[in-house]
Amino acid sequence: MATRNQHLNYIASKGLFIVDCNKKIFSKEELELLSKYGHWFNALTSGELEPFTNQQMDFIMVARFNKLPITIEEKIWY
Repeated sequence: MATRNQHLNYIASKGLFIVDCNKKIFSKEELELLSKYGHWFNALTSGELEPFTNQQMDFIMVARFNKLPITIEEKIWY
């Protein structure tokens, strides 16, 4: 089972995520979240990292189109 420290180490090791789409569709706050956590979002949705919270499991369900996005993180990755 994944742990918080594994996830934090993963985020720290990857550096900034390059947003490779039309950035005008995102607010400044959304771009900052994507830049900081985009690699982590991708790792969660690809299965590279296992979720360890209900929020992370919900995030994956949204990314797989099994649930509508609610949080800002879910909405920007959706």
